[in-house]
Amino acid sequence: MNVLRCLDLSRRRSLVLLPFLCLIAALALSCSGDTAFKKAYEALDRTHGADRLVADLVRVDQEFPDRPQIKHEIGTLYLEMGDPASAAPYLQRALALGGDRAKASQKATLYGGLAIVSYSRGEYANAVQYGRQALAVKTDDAAPYGFITARALLALDKQKEALECFDSAWAKARASMTREDYRAYARVLESAGRDQDLIAALDSYEASYPYEPGLGLMQSAAYERVGDLDAAVFAAFKEAEYSAGYGAARALDIQKNLVALGRKLDDKAFNPSGKGKEALEAVTAFAKQDWSAAAKILEQRRDAGTFERYLLLSARIETGRATPLDLDGFAALLSSMRSLPQYFYRSYLGLKSASSRSPDRLADLLEGAINLAPHTESAGAYRRELAGVLGLSPQDGTKLLTRAEVSAAAQKAAAMGESALLDPLVGTLELKDNRTTLIAVGVLRAFAKDARHRPYLIDKANTSVGRTRERLKYILSS
Repeated sequence: MNVLRCLDLSRRRSLVLLPFLCLIAALALSCSGDTAFKKAYEALDRTHGADRLVADLVRVDQEFPDRPQIKHEIGTLYLEMGDPASAAPYLQRALALGGDRAKASQKATLYGGLAIVSYSRGEYANAVQYGRQALAVKTDDAAPYGFITARALLALDKQKEALECFDSAWAKARASMTREDYRAYARVLESAGRDQDLIAALDSYEASYPYEPGLGLMQSAAYERVGDLDAAVFAAFKEAEYSAGYGAARALDIQKNLVALGRKLDDKAFNPSGKGKEALEAVTAFAKQDWSAAAKILEQRRDAGTFERYLLLSARIETGRATPLDLDGFAALLSSMRSLPQYFYRSYLGLKSASSRSPDRLADLLEGAINLAPHTESAGAYRRELAGVLGLSPQDGTKLLTRAEVSAAAQKAAAMGESALLDPLVGTLELKDNRTTLIAVGVLRAFAKDARHRPYLIDKANTSVGRTRERLKYILSS
């Protein structure tokens, strides 16, 4: 009996201790798992781009499927790559595994990421819900998600709430705005009649992103509504200058439009005080390439905006009267004028007349102008100038490629496996030594080692003559 009682007591102790033993074992396994996960996670190489990193993260995620932080990172990376559909399951699983327990910054980006996913699916009510959950988190990282929330509210036709959300995000996270955020904010500001705020938003957009067709016209209309007709004229002409640079407007059409604008400004009912006429005279002279007249009018004005300063300094460069200080001022306009081909061409003209000019720098500026609008009539003239800078005859400009064009052709040929896409590079081989041809030779030597493209280069060598044949033999000798 005593033995039986002892055995029973022993079994009871075992039953009492079993849960604690299981807990200790679980904790031991958890610590072991944490160590292994931490080691695998910290060993990831983050220096080879997003695609490679995502693949490595997915591999680690498959090994440790219960870790919300890695799912969160995969989802965030997919969003940054513009792929919300792939981001969705990772962000949703991260939320399910521990979104409520995440740090504030992680929680905000998790809810905000799901707002972006929902918006991409057209699930605007869900986007608003997730967006507001992100904004409710007490962290600065939440503020940018005010924009996606506002856009979702707009999609639900909740204009007033959307504007409030936009205004708050604009005040706190303007630097994070996407192009679509700007477009949406501009539309709602315009609808609300807040023209001064619209002007500020459009100015900020222009400083942050490349110029977009219609921007100048929208700015012009806003300036007109607030009564600043000088600024309205310059903004309208900015639209014309960009259109000309991209081959979308002819000089004659621009001049006709300026005449029509003059008639509008002469209308006493519309413009009783005669505002805007001096600005119109300046841009009319500029459009007619009467550089001296344009410069004279513009020099008399005060507090010129960025585009007006571009016109003044362009006119001085065209007349050959630009000082070193003018050229420095023109160079300082780069961030605002970086998508205008004529800006790069006039930078070239100004530097061309300087004593410290560098052929490579001149070529860089001409290539900048060409790259923005490579198929326009103006680009043909820029290529002829580029040929001269590189020591070639003007007619060689038709064969020249910019470095960006060489790179783009090579990337496309490699991606598609189409050797014929290398024809423009082969076309440069007949030219005298210049930097474009030297770059093309280096690129083609790499393709000569690829079994998919080598037969193409051999055929080209067999049917070519002169410099092209000699260079192709060298390319194939590697």
